[in-house]
Amino acid sequence: MLALDNLSHKSAIDALTEGATHGACTSLYVPVEPGETLAQVRQKLTIQLSEAATYLQSVKDPQEQLDYFRPLKQAVDQLTLPPHVKGVGLFRSPDHFFYAPLQLAPPSLAVVADSFHIKPVLQSLTATPHCYALAISLRHLKVFRVAGLAVEPLQIYANPFWDSEDESSTIGSRKQQKEQNDRFVRQVVKLMVKDVEMHRKSVAIFGPKVLRRRLQSELRNRHKMDCFLETTMTGSLDEMATVIQPRLEAIYQKATHQTAVTLANTVEKGLLANSLGDIAAAAIEGRIETLIVDPAVQLWGFYDRELGEFVTHDRQMSHKDDCVLDDIVEEVVKRNGEIIFVDAQEMGGVAPYLAKLRW
Repeated sequence: MLALDNLSHKSAIDALTEGATHGACTSLYVPVEPGETLAQVRQKLTIQLSEAATYLQSVKDPQEQLDYFRPLKQAVDQLTLPPHVKGVGLFRSPDHFFYAPLQLAPPSLAVVADSFHIKPVLQSLTATPHCYALAISLRHLKVFRVAGLAVEPLQIYANPFWDSEDESSTIGSRKQQKEQNDRFVRQVVKLMVKDVEMHRKSVAIFGPKVLRRRLQSELRNRHKMDCFLETTMTGSLDEMATVIQPRLEAIYQKATHQTAVTLANTVEKGLLANSLGDIAAAAIEGRIETLIVDPAVQLWGFYDRELGEFVTHDRQMSHKDDCVLDDIVEEVVKRNGEIIFVDAQEMGGVAPYLAKLRW
C-alpha cells in the first residue's frame, strides 16, 4: 500500500490518476473528528466499505467481491492515524492500492467508478501550503520545511564567529556584536539559498529579536522572500508547526479567494467559461488554464472523456457513476491546469464552477 502523504503534490495526484488503469476503482473517504478514537474511524470506514460493495453487486459475484475488497478490509483493520490528521482516504483498483491521511476534513464518501475520486485529496494537498521555518541563534541557524503540521529538518549552519570557550568573542562591544551578527547572517543566507530552493518562498523566523530582524531584512531585500511570521523560539517542532500553520493557511485562503474573484471579474469574456458543457468540452481539449470548483458540490453522473460530453443524475446510482466535476478536475490536472477550490457563496453566489481558458 502506497502512502500518498510521503509523495509530493504532483506525485500523489499522478499516482491516483495513473493508477486507474482498468476495472473498478474504489475511493473511500471519512473525516476524523476531534477526540475521535481509532476504533470509531475504523467503524466509519467499514460503513463506507459496505456501501461501496453495493455498487459492485451487479457486476461481481460474491467471491470476486471478497477478493477485491480484502485489501481494503485489511487496511481498515490495521489503520493507524498520524497526529493532527483530519481525514482519511483509501483507494483500490485491480492494480493499485493507496492510503492518504488528509489535512482537511473530507465528506464521507464511497465511490466506485472507472477512475479514482480525487477532489478531497487534491484540495487537502493544495490547501496545505508549505513554507520554510528558520530558527536562528548566536550558535547556528536551523532550516526546516513545514507542511501542515509536519516539520522536516533540512539543514543546520553553525556560526563560524561563535567561540563556545570565549563568549566574549561573540558578546564584546555592541558594535562588535552587530558586525558579527551581520557577517553571520550574510554568510549563512548565502549558503542556505544555495542549498535549499527558497527564492520567493514563504518563511517563518524564530529566534532573538535582533538576529531574526537582521535575517528578515536580508531575506526580503536580497531574495524576495515573504517573511510572514517572526517571533521568539518555541519549545518543540510540534509547537513550531502549531504557531505557523494558522497564519500560513489564512494567507493562502485569502490569496486563493482573491485569485478566484479576480478571474471571475477581469478575465476577457471570450476566455471565461461558466457553462458545465463548455467546461467539459474544453477540459479534454487542454484549453483550461485555471478551473475554480466548489469542493462541496457533487454532480453524479458519467463523463465521456473522449467526446467531452456528460449526463448527470440526482444521486450516485451505480459503479459507472462518479462526480462529473471530479472527472473534469482530473482531466484538467492531467493537462497541467490549475485547480482552485473556493466556496461559491464566498464569491457572491456564482456557479460552483468557472474556468479560465488558454484560448
